[in-house]
Amino acid sequence: MTWFVLATISPLLWAMCNTIDKIILARYFKEGGVGVLIIVSALASGFAAPFLYLIDPSVLEVGGDSVGILVLTALLDILLLWAYLNAMQRDDSSRVIVYYQLVPIFGIVAGWAFLGEVISNDQLVAMGIVILGTTIVSLESVEGRFRFKGRTVGYMLVACACWAAELAIFKVVALEENPWRSLFWKHIVLMVLGVLMVLFIPRYRASFRMAMRTTPLLSANLLNEALYMLGTV
Repeated sequence: MTWFVLATISPLLWAMCNTIDKIILARYFKEGGVGVLIIVSALASGFAAPFLYLIDPSVLEVGGDSVGILVLTALLDILLLWAYLNAMQRDDSSRVIVYYQLVPIFGIVAGWAFLGEVISNDQLVAMGIVILGTTIVSLESVEGRFRFKGRTVGYMLVACACWAAELAIFKVVALEENPWRSLFWKHIVLMVLGVLMVLFIPRYRASFRMAMRTTPLLSANLLNEALYMLGTV
């Protein structure tokens, strides 16, 4: 049952992250918030790297091919954050989070494609139920007429697809190397991407500087990233 407990703790921590993200976006940013939160998430990965090194000093021995794959997972992570945060800016967090139920569906397909896993009949039925539920949530009543929230759905489909692909690809590397090496290099790549965004995207750089001068905002961001990383581990 250990796997069940671990699988339950992660969504709990990520739910806390979702709430903090929504509060930050609504209270501190009218525009540019998505870029700032992506940068903070990426740069915060640099704080995790030393701890991962202490846990397993052999992290530097990862193979070159594996590093290349981990670069891909880091890029998927950035795209995931961008899509998810844009959806959070457009809609309520309680609605946006429902779409993450699609991650297992993308995960099943990715596991079938990348890992040779078999899709059972029970899984097919469950996939149909989840798709039906998220379709219902995608409709809202406006002046007596139903409207399909296409932009929110589009952003979350991108986020879910990235998350599922990232998990499947990450598992391939983690099985070849070990989870600590994989996490270490993923965080290193994310940190580098965050630095590049600060250096080469002026709008994000200006918003990031403003955020660094706001103590409550900085504290909330750091707490958020700590919870997210713990959930990932």
